[in-house]
Amino acid sequence: MNKKKFVRSIEKAFRALPEYLAWSNAVKLQHCCWKDCPVTGDIVKLEAHHYPFTLYEIIEKIVEENPDKSAYEILGIVIKKHLDGEVESITLCPYHHEMFHELVKKHKSPSQYLEEF
Repeated sequence: MNKKKFVRSIEKAFRALPEYLAWSNAVKLQHCCWKDCPVTGDIVKLEAHHYPFTLYEIIEKIVEENPDKSAYEILGIVIKKHLDGEVESITLCPYHHEMFHELVKKHKSPSQYLEEF
């Protein structure tokens, strides 16, 4: 399996775990769960977002640092880092979360986008 598929498989597995949901809920509670969106004006439930590094980038770095580890072992490291508070995050409304990912896809600077809000 190539590296990209390997990282994506771990990312997909992690997002399906209860530990991911626990991390996401903790992030939301830490930053308040509801907010007025400055663009839509709606009161929305916030979503947890990995920042400044995406989950893919976090996993990719762990894989690079642990080239002999199995997917299962890498997944364990990813879970531990999240539950130990070693992963930085922010909360975004659904609209801005989607826009953030669109910018990443277009290779634009997401940090500039976030600085506006």
